[in-house]
Amino acid sequence: MNFNPFEQLVNYILNVDKNIKIHDLRAKLQLRIVNKSDLKVLCLYNYSENIRRLILDYKYKFRHKKLLVEAVSDALSDFIHDEEFVENKKIYISYIPRHPLKSILYGGDHMKILSKQVYKNLAKMGFQIKFIKIIKRVKFTKSQFILNTQERKNNMKNAFKTAQKPSKDSVVFIIDDILKSSNTFKSADLTLRRTKKDLGLKIYFISISC
Repeated sequence: MNFNPFEQLVNYILNVDKNIKIHDLRAKLQLRIVNKSDLKVLCLYNYSENIRRLILDYKYKFRHKKLLVEAVSDALSDFIHDEEFVENKKIYISYIPRHPLKSILYGGDHMKILSKQVYKNLAKMGFQIKFIKIIKRVKFTKSQFILNTQERKNNMKNAFKTAQKPSKDSVVFIIDDILKSSNTFKSADLTLRRTKKDLGLKIYFISISC
């Protein structure tokens, strides 16, 4: 049997797997302004130990995908319906990508898989929507949850480059799993600053937990 120390660490964190309970799956996306910046972040769940375990279980073992996809799809659908400016524009779903080597290591890119399914769900609901890889990760970063505040900032510096470009004057929702320091979103936003300005994009970052 192969010894995988990281898998052992994850198993230790998730040693109360069976006790994970999510009482309200129809969470509502709430707009938050992060650290007095101009980042627009939509948060699905308030951060809690159970939510953290749930997300880690999906991130490293791909469990609970259906639960998370349905929660994000329903909440994002409600948000789009409530915001008239979104309905009148082209809409894109994107995600914060894993580094290609991590995708190989863990058997896939968990946020790509989740976001693509969210896109498919919204398309079935009748939304005119497209899926896009708007950024790519070019730096092999450490897991943010094991780092302190300054290390997290340095870790995400120059982590991304632009990839595919959406249409002009469109709305892009970029999905990630957990928001703590916001450095991942800040790095992605900095990468997209020129593209956002040139194309007149409105970008919302979505975090499953904040």
